[in-house]
Amino acid sequence: GVSLEELLAESLLAAGRPAHELRRTIEAEAARIEFDNRFLDRSLNVDFSGGEKKRNETLQLAVLQPKIAILDELDSGLDVDALRLCSRRVEALTHETGLGVIAITHYKRLLDELAPDVVHILVDGRIVARGGLELATRLEAEGYDAWTAPDGSGAKAMGAL
Repeated sequence: GVSLEELLAESLLAAGRPAHELRRTIEAEAARIEFDNRFLDRSLNVDFSGGEKKRNETLQLAVLQPKIAILDELDSGLDVDALRLCSRRVEALTHETGLGVIAITHYKRLLDELAPDVVHILVDGRIVARGGLELATRLEAEGYDAWTAPDGSGAKAMGAL
């Protein structure tokens, strides 16, 4: 039964930050990522689609302005337009507030929007390769075979900083 506004107000207060004009800030951020205002008063994540949850998380990130964010599959559940809006907002926050981001994804399309500084390929929880966006391009073309054991074992994920 907790609304987004209530969650953000309590979070800001707990961090010792003022929550004045919070509603205006929330509405402005919602507009930036085309998050429908009708979700602002609804209980948090109740009956939200996957894409609505990701927009909600992006809005929270913009309002709370942490120093670092770990985004686990931000691209999951988002259509192309929503992915572009959310990714560009996260990218903008890295410049506006100095936000550090670790983005975990299985698909290069998120990295095309986020413009990562570094790409890491992880197999079985270990970094097996580092590089720029060209590494993600190679991975997309070749698959994980170049970095996995001959038997194909290994948890597969791609992350970007």
